[in-house]
Parts: sequence; C-alpha cells; structure tokens
Amino acid sequence: MHYCLAWSKVNSNFRIKIAALISYAVLALSVAELTRAAQFQGYWLIISFVMVIGYFFAPIGIWHLCVKTHAETITTEDKL
Repeated sequence: MHYCLAWSKVNSNFRIKIAALISYAVLALSVAELTRAAQFQGYWLIISFVMVIGYFFAPIGIWHLCVKTHAETITTEDKL
C-alpha cells in the first residue's frame, strides 16, 4: 500500500491512489479473515484492529515525514 500511496503523490495519478485503497481493503479483509480463522478474542482481537489502523496511517505519516525532511534539506542547502 505504501508504495502505491507514495507513487500516487509523486505522479498525481488518481488510478494509483485507487490501487492503494484497494490494496488496503484487501489487507483489511485478509486480517479480518485470519483473525476469524485463528479465533482471536480479547487482547489479540484488539491487536489485530490496531494493526489494521496502523497500516492505514503509517504510510501517510511516513510520506509527510519524508516531505518535511527533504524540504528542510533543500532549505538548509540554499542557506549555505
């Protein structure tokens, strides 16, 4: 998912963003099915839910971190 997200940000292509969302949906469905098959309950069910949420927000956070890091590098080099 994170590769599709970064690629869609760089190329501004809506189809790539759709591919990222579809890959996330497949991931979420896979985790749900594996959680059901493993009969997770209680603590493990919460861990599965938090993992799916983390997989959604982590690539977005990493993208923003990379953008800010590279923007600061360019600004710092311009001042030299």
